[in-house]
Amino acid sequence: MVSPVVTDEGAPPHDAEAILDEARLESLLRISNHSAQCVPELLDFALEEAITLTGSRLGYLYHYDEEAEEFRLNSWSKAAMSECSITNRQTVYQLARTGIWGEAVRQRCAIVLNDFAAPNPLKRGLPEGHAPLARFLTVPVISDGRIVAVIGVANKLAPYNDADIRQLNLMMDSVWRVVERKRTEAALRQSEEAYRALFDTLIQGVVFQDVAGRIISANPAAECILGLSLEQMRGLTSADPRWQTIREDGSELPAEEHPIVIALRTGRAVRNVVHGVRDARRSRTAWIRVTAVPLFREGEKSPYQAYRPSRTSPR
Repeated sequence: MVSPVVTDEGAPPHDAEAILDEARLESLLRISNHSAQCVPELLDFALEEAITLTGSRLGYLYHYDEEAEEFRLNSWSKAAMSECSITNRQTVYQLARTGIWGEAVRQRCAIVLNDFAAPNPLKRGLPEGHAPLARFLTVPVISDGRIVAVIGVANKLAPYNDADIRQLNLMMDSVWRVVERKRTEAALRQSEEAYRALFDTLIQGVVFQDVAGRIISANPAAECILGLSLEQMRGLTSADPRWQTIREDGSELPAEEHPIVIALRTGRAVRNVVHGVRDARRSRTAWIRVTAVPLFREGEKSPYQAYRPSRTSPR
């Protein structure tokens, strides 16, 4: 165990583990707020924080693929890179070809060597030019029961102990949650960009309206069909007089009979309704065939939104 620590102000001693917990939380806050442009860059920063937290000098972080049993390098620490003179640095390793550092995966637990120079049957030696190692700690990063990465730190002045293992495990567990959140956010952005590209290029007009019937979005085809820009339509409801909506027989279509209003009220889709909409820009009536589809949040029975694809229709 680490001896209790006394602060410079002469306050009562604190448990060293509590101080490490506080340092880890501060580190995680810095990681979470780090303005990384991508996950590898975030993990670069997290590795340097892990090295500082454990009082180490060197470190590495590899992604791990359980199906392929393969390690892929994310980063070596800055100090490791400066001390390493290997010319052809390998970035991909098969588990079967790894030595002691692969034991973190094979044994699914932390591996500690506080005398790296001592003989060990699991070691396979270091490649020529590798940064010299005195002490070494590596832990697997596990997410949903699967090993997703391996982090290693080395050359702490004092021996690595259970507190180092605990702090590194806790830190990387939290870091990986941040990684997964950022990956989800990136996937969502890509999905939204793809959807927006499709939405904007559809020949069919599409309008989204909220539960109160207010228009919140419309694609360019809908703007063309309805004779209004999105900015002009935004916030309008089907009852707005600017629509001047009529049935096929020329009579006015009451707001409560609009397909989107019925879909929002009943929670059921309304399909293939033909009606006319006065196009003020061209002083004509556009005849359109409309379908209104309600949208539901998971677990809810009432729609929170609806959309109505429409296309021009011969009268």
